[in-house]
Amino acid sequence: MHIVTADQMRAIEGQTIGHYGVPALLLMENAGRAVAALAWRLLIGAPVPPECGPGPRRLKDWWPAASPRLGLPGRVPSVLAFAGKGNNGGDVLCAARHLHNWGLQVAVVLWADPEALPPDARLNWDACCRAGIPRYGAKEAPDLLRNTDLVLDGLLGTGVRGPARGPVRSAIALLAESGRPVLAVDLPSGVDSDTGALPGPAVSATWTLALGLPKPAHVLYPGAGLCGEVWVADIGVPGAAVSAAGQAWRTVVPGWVGRQWPRLPADTHKGSRGRVLVAGGCRAMPGAPALAGTAALRAGAGLVTVAVPEPAGDLVAGWAPELITHRLPAGPDGEFAPEAMALLHEQAGRVGCLVVGPGLGTGAAARRVARELVLQSPVPVVVDADGIRAFAGEPERLRQARAPVILTPHPAELGALLGTETAAVQADRPGALGRAVAGTGQTVLLKGAHTLVGEPGGQVWVNLTGHRTLATAGSGDVLTGIIAALVVQGLDPALATVAGACLHGLAGERLAQRSGADGILASDLARDLPGARAALAQLGERPAW
Repeated sequence: MHIVTADQMRAIEGQTIGHYGVPALLLMENAGRAVAALAWRLLIGAPVPPECGPGPRRLKDWWPAASPRLGLPGRVPSVLAFAGKGNNGGDVLCAARHLHNWGLQVAVVLWADPEALPPDARLNWDACCRAGIPRYGAKEAPDLLRNTDLVLDGLLGTGVRGPARGPVRSAIALLAESGRPVLAVDLPSGVDSDTGALPGPAVSATWTLALGLPKPAHVLYPGAGLCGEVWVADIGVPGAAVSAAGQAWRTVVPGWVGRQWPRLPADTHKGSRGRVLVAGGCRAMPGAPALAGTAALRAGAGLVTVAVPEPAGDLVAGWAPELITHRLPAGPDGEFAPEAMALLHEQAGRVGCLVVGPGLGTGAAARRVARELVLQSPVPVVVDADGIRAFAGEPERLRQARAPVILTPHPAELGALLGTETAAVQADRPGALGRAVAGTGQTVLLKGAHTLVGEPGGQVWVNLTGHRTLATAGSGDVLTGIIAALVVQGLDPALATVAGACLHGLAGERLAQRSGADGILASDLARDLPGARAALAQLGERPAW
């Protein structure tokens, strides 16, 4: 599924209206019906009325969600629509009309002058008036909130910039004080659509219904944290109009990833499953390369060699008997000595993918080894941790690499690469990712909630799997090993990165479901990879929606 900015969505709707001849009022009608359908489902806990069609679909559609439902047996549920002065308010007014027609108790609070409404929203206001739907002003809103089962938030649309002001600011404060369940239309009011930033007070929604297509704020924090469970509704825009609006972000859907998964023949042997070399480790951090190597094996690689400085050799050799351990010369600091370079080059020529960086250390010799190894490697390279820091402030040097490079930084490592602060990266994750891809000319994965992957051609992917269980030491090393394993099994670098992020996140979700959210170790994550991989493959066998 695509994710579009506010400007792109405006262009899509403009193309739908101007080129394809779909009236704007029909788009609003479709949006309002979808809002009403989801509100009905949440309140009644039953299929939507037949006249509303199939209704919205969950953004995380591939995994059964245990969503709360407001089912209120024995009485008619009540809905309060908060409508603002834009077309978003018109969507809510349209939804109120449908819910009223379906027999629910509906009331409307319009936080604007009816005369100021855009034409299509004004038509829906007039329709509500003619239908006899109760309409109130701001003074009555607090009492109404105390007695409603669900609030529809249509105060602000995706095109609004800056903090909420005036009556809408008061409405947002009222919603926050009420504690009532909220269904936000397109976005929680007060959240910036393109960045997920909170320039001022914002609605904390229980559910959000994205109209047409998801927006960046549905997946970018802090705004994503206010969206609750995100649903997506088709409002009737043609796919060609989406394509004409320019390159959009794409969501990484596990079912789709499962269909890309390498299919191996029955006579596969360990050599044909691919060979990975992990170069890293030091006296202080011997476990990182061992985790990466183990993850590569559990993600399907046939043979994995872990090359480490001599002081790290014992731990790696005892970590897993399946790992091939090469002990290389070390300097006084316990990191790679310059003499290790020739041996690493020799080994790199025997594998299908090279991993550089886990536990490498930041000494001058280790940095030189990392730079030369990455730039001269004859095979694709996955670069993580200290391998990324070896190029701090010089992202353009990675353009000189002989083979494709995949960078997997967390925000601090990306900040070091770009020569900026971690806070600056977090304040604009898409912008930082774009600068890294443009500067390096390579595939870049920016870890976090949610993980973003940028391709050299400009395509950005958003991974929707994951859980806070992944926020543990060594989790990034596991991800690095997964990606390397997928490269040697035949996926191109960008696809291997996207699929690796999906598998990594799904493993975290599965562990959280079985063992709880906290106390999970990276080694637990690596152990669960075969099961998560099997789950992805099974999802890939289902029909695509």
